[in-house]
Amino acid sequence: MRETASVFIIHNLAQAEAAVSAGRIANKSVTLWSAPGAAYYVGVGWWQGLRTLLDRSLPRERKKDTYTMVLDCGSAAGFAMAAIRMGVSGICFLGTEDVTRKLADMASVRGIDFLTVRQTASDLAEVKNPQSFCLHYLQDAA
Repeated sequence: MRETASVFIIHNLAQAEAAVSAGRIANKSVTLWSAPGAAYYVGVGWWQGLRTLLDRSLPRERKKDTYTMVLDCGSAAGFAMAAIRMGVSGICFLGTEDVTRKLADMASVRGIDFLTVRQTASDLAEVKNPQSFCLHYLQDAA
């Protein structure tokens, strides 16, 4: 059985593949977060495309329970709504309580993880060797 996921902020496919690969080596699940407010500047379609490419790069038998992804929509209800419509697997929304409640209900109906707090994460933006970094992090977290 896999342990609780460690969280990494990714900015591209190479970082996502590195984090997931390190998780497989360490036999730990990873959660891949976008940068804060990334829905504003990369868009929901880009995030879904990244998910599709990552899924295609993994062996079929290793996809289950190896990783989850969360797109940070900041306080932009429109981006969160678009993410729900596109079936993004995880959303972080930091808006007002009434809007959050409505969006959370919509996400729940679609089976989407809906978070209202950013998790502590290691940002891979400036990491020269993301797989090695993630593997060391995962092994140290044991």
